[in-house]
Amino acid sequence: MKDIMKKIDKNNMLLTILFKSAIYICWYLFAISFLVFINDSLSESNLVLLVISLIFIYALRVALKYFYKNLAGKNYYSIKHTIEMNYFKKLKYINYEKVEEMDKKELGNKIIEVAYNYTRIISDIGEYIIPAIIGCFIFLFVILDVSYFLSIIFIIGIVAILYIRYSFLKEEDNVSVSNYNDLLKDFVSKMTTIKKLNIFDFAIKKLEKNNDNDICILKHNELVSDIKFSNLLFGLYIIMIVGVFICINLTANKLSLIVFITIMMIKLHKVLYEVSPAIKNMKNACVNKALLDKYYSDMDEINIATDWKKVSIKEGILKYNNIDFQVKIPDFELVKGDKVSIMGKSGEGKSSILNALSGIFKLKQGHQYIDGKETSAILDAVYISKKTELFNISLRDNLKMDYSISDEDVVSLIKEMGLIAWYDTLKDGLDTIINPKYIDIQDSVLKRLNLIRGKIMDKDVYFLDEPTYDLNIDDEKIVAKFIRKYFKNKTCIIVTHRPLLTTICDKHYFMKNHTLSEKEPLL
Repeated sequence: MKDIMKKIDKNNMLLTILFKSAIYICWYLFAISFLVFINDSLSESNLVLLVISLIFIYALRVALKYFYKNLAGKNYYSIKHTIEMNYFKKLKYINYEKVEEMDKKELGNKIIEVAYNYTRIISDIGEYIIPAIIGCFIFLFVILDVSYFLSIIFIIGIVAILYIRYSFLKEEDNVSVSNYNDLLKDFVSKMTTIKKLNIFDFAIKKLEKNNDNDICILKHNELVSDIKFSNLLFGLYIIMIVGVFICINLTANKLSLIVFITIMMIKLHKVLYEVSPAIKNMKNACVNKALLDKYYSDMDEINIATDWKKVSIKEGILKYNNIDFQVKIPDFELVKGDKVSIMGKSGEGKSSILNALSGIFKLKQGHQYIDGKETSAILDAVYISKKTELFNISLRDNLKMDYSISDEDVVSLIKEMGLIAWYDTLKDGLDTIINPKYIDIQDSVLKRLNLIRGKIMDKDVYFLDEPTYDLNIDDEKIVAKFIRKYFKNKTCIIVTHRPLLTTICDKHYFMKNHTLSEKEPLL
């Protein structure tokens, strides 16, 4: 909880809690007013003062509700969003070999769940916990003046009722919420793509700007009648009333106490009813946070190399947890400006060197050098993966990612890649939201869009993993022409099993028996 609290705007949080608690306390002031002004007699002056006090308290409550309404929704959003972004930003430093093993859909849901749990704790503190404590304290203070025995019964009764309510609380009695930020879950589920494209800052910026719905409403289930809880609390109410009749002789005192007890018990019914679910949510928050923190148990410092002349790997060995063999990289060298091809059959481990240089996986053995110095730094590169993923944002954002390029130039690249017929089918053009539920995009289209995205990023280094995989010969020629034109001054490693792409390269490696070896140019 401490690490979460460090990120939250504490002033706004305390202000929200204060306003919500004060709204409930106004109800207690109603009850206290009857106790104060009808304590000795039902005189006309006391009744006038009672009416004035009730009007003043009501006006105060209306004002508090107004300020709370304008404050709470945005503050709850800010708290929930801050917690979510705290966990999302830390994903940048998780060991990505571990990321590959994760159920990323479950991870996204768990981030949302923990953020909600803790936002609800803050909400419950102001809405139920503090009002319940203050309400019970006021009630107990008044009843103590009537009878010690009644006060003991009240304490025992409240504790027993809360215990019974908690014991029989079913999971469906708890609170549910609809997440307002599905984009976060989408980004988490595609974390490997974000890592490969090196667009973490873009993802954070999109999430920070995704504030169209910047009001977070904590949706509590409808107050379902709990007969046992209501009956027990009503029984406690009857005991208090009977005790007042037994202990108090004056009619005015009886009347004021009966009104006080009635108002207090009506309001305590609601806050006490929600105290048990609030406690259960606190317990769930601790459990869920512990589970979530396990994902973050293996963090890495990221060192990105941007200024370099030569990278080499010597006696490198990669071992993935989900395969039975090792990928060996005895001697690999990449000089700035090189065009390198890596060929071999499927399943040999051709993509391993890309994974090593981009930091997706670490060398289990061996050494990596940059300009002769051994280092674990990764190259500042665009990794265009064989598995292409677009995000649930507009086509424009998927391709441009805040890079400076006009819409006209983007459409021109789409046309150059042979996708203009596909693009013309999009009703909203570049504004089309890429959602797989509604838009079915073929892999051949995705691969070419991925290359367009990579070109727009305009980095110095590119890793191209099977950019023509499963493309027909005509589409392959279009892609090869595109790479020649736009990546001719770039440093490129192209993993492929198509001879056409090797003609772009000036250095060639081959994978056989899961071992990388250099070959003479094929053509």
